[in-house]
Amino acid sequence: MKFISKNENYRSLKNKGWFKNPYVRPATITKNAPNKTFKVEFCLCVTENAVERILETNVLTFTEFDIEALIEVEDVDNAGSFIEVPLVPFLEGGGVYDAEAVTLWGQPMYDVLNQYFDEGFSPLEFKETPMKFLAIDWAINSIKIEGVLLKNFFELEVV
Repeated sequence: MKFISKNENYRSLKNKGWFKNPYVRPATITKNAPNKTFKVEFCLCVTENAVERILETNVLTFTEFDIEALIEVEDVDNAGSFIEVPLVPFLEGGGVYDAEAVTLWGQPMYDVLNQYFDEGFSPLEFKETPMKFLAIDWAINSIKIEGVLLKNFFELEVV
């Protein structure tokens, strides 16, 4: 998994400079099954003279607690009105996915991570499932680098 810059040049807030072709990748992955925690350190990097330089890091921690993602949909009982419903059950029930209608991205709990990422988690890669699009959208709308969501400056590299 690697997120590449949408623009060739990126202005780093923390490092107060412009950098060419930065990318974000998982660095350190720590899985603690007994405590049901999974931590991923994401790093903002640039390659200069064939050497990777880390500009910034941010840790994302998954625990035994789930924060349910929500999507706004039209209320079938009240035409013209909208309600928030849990995203995954909505999709599993045949609902149509619209990333722009997601009002809360939430965070999956430790026990369901294997539904979204390949076994072993190293390297951290999205699993090929019908929900892969949701995992990717969740990542770009949840992971922050330099206090800013990935979606603002980065996109998943397709290889």
